[in-house]
Amino acid sequence: MNHIFRSIGALLLMLLPACAETKDTDGWGKVKWGMTVEAAKAAYGAEAEDSTIVPGPNFIFIDRITLPNVKVGDLEMKASLQVPKGSDQIKQVSLSLKADMQAPSFMRSGAFERLKALLIEKYGAPTNEDGTTEREHLVKTVLWSLPTTTITLIWSESSRYQLGYVSLRYKAVDKKALDTL
Repeated sequence: MNHIFRSIGALLLMLLPACAETKDTDGWGKVKWGMTVEAAKAAYGAEAEDSTIVPGPNFIFIDRITLPNVKVGDLEMKASLQVPKGSDQIKQVSLSLKADMQAPSFMRSGAFERLKALLIEKYGAPTNEDGTTEREHLVKTVLWSLPTTTITLIWSESSRYQLGYVSLRYKAVDKKALDTL
């Protein structure tokens, strides 16, 4: 009888990690998915600026608010709060390094690794990682698929032209589309 209780206890210990609470975020910063542009402006106050980016005809998401001075640890970034075309509800936030695209590659590489480490610390191991090199162009992508949000971290670097960027995107999961599939 005693060994049955030990077996059940061992089984419960093995299942405990599987029952651990899944980490998630229902937005970014003060933004919650579905929040209106006006509500986000009110939440950020003087930090929020109207975006000056003119959307192209094929843009799926349109920048509506810019936060020009976002600090992530020691990294200086800019955030764009974005809405789907024809909507006033924020569904995506894109962050980019404020460093010039022509800054030395090691700055972008270090920023990518720092952001990746912070995201792993906050959300756990990524769902997927991919790295490709083609014609002197490197692209590294790290993805976290959470219940209500996907987070994508990208580092793109052209060794030929010494240009590159690091971007971080938080995007609301389209639950209606998932239910249709």
